[in-house]
Amino acid sequence: MKTALTLGPTTGNYTPAVRVGDLWYLSGQAAFDEAGGVVPGGIREQTAATLENTRTLLSAAGLTLGDLVSVTVYLTSMADWAGMNEVYGSFFPEGTILPARTAVAVSGLAEGLLVEMTCIADASGQGGGAA
Repeated sequence: MKTALTLGPTTGNYTPAVRVGDLWYLSGQAAFDEAGGVVPGGIREQTAATLENTRTLLSAAGLTLGDLVSVTVYLTSMADWAGMNEVYGSFFPEGTILPARTAVAVSGLAEGLLVEMTCIADASGQGGGAA
């Protein structure tokens, strides 16, 4: 059985998060502000906004960043990897078991975005993660 989680209208034909069993599958999260515009700044600002949006979606499901088990990061330039990685790490307290992660370069993302992330979270502990 699937459960859908939507926090508001989307720009396409998709569901922001779908639960199957104990796993939540999050659609691509990006650096959009509440008005739907791209957060200004470079990779650090966009990474922080992307993770804040991810945190908000997880929170609506009763979860935290600490419940993430897998993250795929899409970058428009691998030259941004170090900046993304630095900010990404700051969202997880020391000692946290970090999610498995893959980072790949893509030829482009919507609306001038520099980074997008898809995630899988484990709800078996329902909010037991520390981040």
